Amino acid sequence: MHVSCKKSCGKCSSSAKGEKPAGGQRTAGESSAAAPKAEDILGEGAYSLHAGRFGGGVEPLHQGRFTLQAAKQWCDERRAQCAGFEVWVSKPTPMPAGEHMMVFLRVASTVVDDLHWVSFVRLGDSGSSAGTGQCDSGDCATSTQRWHASETARYYLRVAELAAAKGPASSQEVIDQVRAALLSGASREACYMLRAKAYLQQENLEKCKGDLGAILRHEPEHPAAKALHRQVKKYQRAIDEAKTLEAGRQYQPAVDKLRAALETFSPPIESSTLKQGLCRCQLKLKQGAEAASWCEKAHRAEPDDLAVLFTLADAKALNGEEHAALQLLKTAQHRFRNNMELHQKVQQLENRIKQQSKVNYYKVLGLTRSASQKEVKRAYHKLAMKYHPDKVAADEKATAEATFKKVARAYEVLGDEEMRRRYDNGEDVDDANAMNQRQQQQQNPFGGFPGGGARHHFRQGGFW
Repeated sequence: MHVSCKKSCGKCSSSAKGEKPAGGQRTAGESSAAAPKAEDILGEGAYSLHAGRFGGGVEPLHQGRFTLQAAKQWCDERRAQCAGFEVWVSKPTPMPAGEHMMVFLRVASTVVDDLHWVSFVRLGDSGSSAGTGQCDSGDCATSTQRWHASETARYYLRVAELAAAKGPASSQEVIDQVRAALLSGASREACYMLRAKAYLQQENLEKCKGDLGAILRHEPEHPAAKALHRQVKKYQRAIDEAKTLEAGRQYQPAVDKLRAALETFSPPIESSTLKQGLCRCQLKLKQGAEAASWCEKAHRAEPDDLAVLFTLADAKALNGEEHAALQLLKTAQHRFRNNMELHQKVQQLENRIKQQSKVNYYKVLGLTRSASQKEVKRAYHKLAMKYHPDKVAADEKATAEATFKKVARAYEVLGDEEMRRRYDNGEDVDDANAMNQRQQQQQNPFGGFPGGGARHHFRQGGFW
């Protein structure tokens, strides 16, 4: 039949087509779905398995689409020329299923580490005692099985090591590859050590200590495991002590403990607990820039945690970034439409921004919103002395008196913690009617509802 005939007609046998690839190469439609077994590829010590690709810049002997079985057969049929073959994989696996683009090489003396390449180095006709037919134990089958398992375990362990070298972002890949290595019989000590570090990067201290404990039970003086276990305990102790201090409103000592925890490891382990703790404590200490930085990190790690979002917004507002804080909260409103606390936060911040068009009492005293009560008092006394009408020349009395009144009012608002809190929340503390209405509502919370009490009237210009 003509070569242009559709292969799908089913009337031609494979031999009639006359196009069977050398070495059993299959077409794309004949890809094997099942992954090949290690013994089918590695043979009785005929090939070794590596995570990486051949180095040295050697020109390929041949390349084409093959299954692993077909690639092995192709290389075996050209023993004098083929030193091994390699294949690219999207996800690390020692025995990729189906057809892949295989690269065959004449020289396979070096293998360069690479997570996305699997290489098979031909060891020769015998390769090892597993393939000689002369086993020391007299059980060649058992010896061959051990060879296959050790090669597969070595591959998974090497992949885990390469993933670990990529940093914290690959911690889950390390854990997955270690599990495969353990199932293949890899060294438990090496596996547990790698996985403990990966758990630490994931901030899972309990599982980290579990793997380190497993090593230490078997070898109590294991230097690396012992040192890391000591560091983990020190880190956990500092975090726990910081929580206790924060609960007792000892914010600066809590910050000191959290910073000590941060210095335990290099590079530092910035756990969610640590980031949120520094965010909250530095906000309480009115350390605007530092609080905003840590709250930003905490929010990136937990974008759906509204408590973290609120502290970030508060930190930005404290740092003078009210508009950025408002945008952050309004963006969250699209995802949390029914959250009343979020809507209240937006309203308070909008009121605060409107307030900026009026007298800014912080600016009157030359302060920022993060100023302490002691700083407020100090600034007031300094300015009061400067602008007191009795302290200036006669021709400056009118200007000085106006400024002195502003300074006195600023201190009246900011020097009182409750009034300052309301001012910071965007309430108009200079509106006498609003203030009186607030007082009446506090005295009679039902007075504003129909039937709940008499309607109150207030005089213009001051308190009753």
